[in-house]
Amino acid sequence: MREGPTRWRSSGGRPRRSTHWPRRAADWPGAPTLLRARALRVLGDTAQLRTVSARAIAALVNGYGEGSRWAREARAFGDSLPSPR
Repeated sequence: MREGPTRWRSSGGRPRRSTHWPRRAADWPGAPTLLRARALRVLGDTAQLRTVSARAIAALVNGYGEGSRWAREARAFGDSLPSPR
């Protein structure tokens, strides 16, 4: 039986957490920061864009590893940014 977005009852009746979704933002290292960098790009805020992008790349590489899909996507995003003037 379901009790909210991530709670289920096991066959013994005890609550059990879902393993499908992270419990907090720290379980997705760098992903919220990458999302923020994308938002800054859309808003045109170039003053913070490079800093936030570099922070996201570092967190994703450290959290998931150099060859992960997240890290590659963050590096591609960072490489696509315009050069500082």
